[in-house]
Amino acid sequence: MEHWRELYIAAVLESDPKKLQQYVQAAEEAIRQHLASLPSQIPNQEKLDMRDALFSLRVLRRERVDTSSESSKSSFA
Repeated sequence: MEHWRELYIAAVLESDPKKLQQYVQAAEEAIRQHLASLPSQIPNQEKLDMRDALFSLRVLRRERVDTSSESSKSSFA
């Protein structure tokens, strides 16, 4: 299994917001590095999978990471 996919799955399954943020960042970076390495040798289906994963990671970041950091800020106000 590709390294980016393992990181993506870890991010999707993570429930701890602090760890989730780390997994999301690591997965996004791994996908970008993989895409930049040899883009012509990456099968089209894998490129589509990576595009979908990046979209899902953005949603995770917006819905679970950003929301949890906002709620922790408001609880200290």
